[in-house]
Amino acid sequence: MNTVAQGIALDSLLIGGASAKASAAGEQDADTGDWQPGDSDSARKAMEALGLAALLAALAGKSSADLEDGYLGAVAGELAGADGDMGAGDLGGALAGAVADEELAGRLVIGQVCIIAGQAAMAWYLANGSPLLQWIGVVDSRICPACLANVNADPRPAGVPWPSGDTEPPVHPGGCRCGLTVVSGGAAGIPSGPDDIGEPGESGEPGADEGDEEAGGDAEGDGEGEEPEPAESASAGSGSSWLPLAATATAAAVADKKQKRKPA
Repeated sequence: MNTVAQGIALDSLLIGGASAKASAAGEQDADTGDWQPGDSDSARKAMEALGLAALLAALAGKSSADLEDGYLGAVAGELAGADGDMGAGDLGGALAGAVADEELAGRLVIGQVCIIAGQAAMAWYLANGSPLLQWIGVVDSRICPACLANVNADPRPAGVPWPSGDTEPPVHPGGCRCGLTVVSGGAAGIPSGPDDIGEPGESGEPGADEGDEEAGGDAEGDGEGEEPEPAESASAGSGSSWLPLAATATAAAVADKKQKRKPA
């Protein structure tokens, strides 16, 4: 698991750092060099060039623990729902199937990519002048009140908490479709620190989100547990909209390696 987790961390650090650099430069596309999802050597070189090497050890260890927790949860769920009359062979097969589920692997990987990429982007911003940032998100029936409050909030310097209390996305890993983009030219009403930030919900009412449960949405998150979908964001920004695509590609690369390791 440690090898897989380190590969995910390397890819994610590059995704987050390159995206932040592109946003700060006002560029539409992030420069990832020769990197392809799953190419840990290229990711390491590019990530180190972005000044993010110090994050690798801590984030890879946390990612490994989170992945293990995800698989243990799948096993626990299978055991909880197992028929008491099920034989040992059938139970073993069910447990093996639970941990070999490619959809589960994809969800866990995408969740880790979004978490680490968000932290990498924030680390890059803090190391490069702490620019003013705007929280962007997909404003539709699936957006949660916390994310909507962040979208409606005034821009603020990197590292200053948003109304939800978070300094960067995701608010809820696994389905958060938010990002940060650099504000060019400054903006009025910018808070100077945490004491100037309002409580969640003060910067905007959830509106349509109040009916999310009736509409089939998730009142606690932007479709939490679902694969992030590329979509139009509430605010235009460079270097952010491609993150879900990169996360999906990384998950696919990991799943492909896993499939190749299966015995014939």
